[in-house]
Amino acid sequence: MPDCLYHFTAEHLARKIKQEGITKGGISKFDANRRFIGIERGWIWLTTDPDWHQEWCAERILIPYDRAAVRFTVEIPDSSRHMLYTARELLTTEFPNTAWLLDLPGSHAWRLYRGKIFRRWLTAVEVKPLVEIYA
Repeated sequence: MPDCLYHFTAEHLARKIKQEGITKGGISKFDANRRFIGIERGWIWLTTDPDWHQEWCAERILIPYDRAAVRFTVEIPDSSRHMLYTARELLTTEFPNTAWLLDLPGSHAWRLYRGKIFRRWLTAVEVKPLVEIYA
């Protein structure tokens, strides 16, 4: 697994994350017809891709804020790496009706962590440059 991971979030959520770490997250669950049926809580989405142009959050028509406005760099210690999974290994085995998400752009870089990302694991925080926001 890579040493450097990233967690993107909206600007209004960044302050709480800086104070408490990343404490909330989940995997959307779907039935065999791809109908949303709930969320499996306790999973934090991360990526190995530092690029500000994250395809997964390109839904600003539905959500009136940028879900990739802030980027946290996350370094998970070796002692906790056993809780880190690639999206492919986790979704295909534990959430097969959600595995269709792997067809989305950028999914090769997705990682999921089971549990809390502690504040001390957040090694950097950056705000998207304005030129990126209005590009």
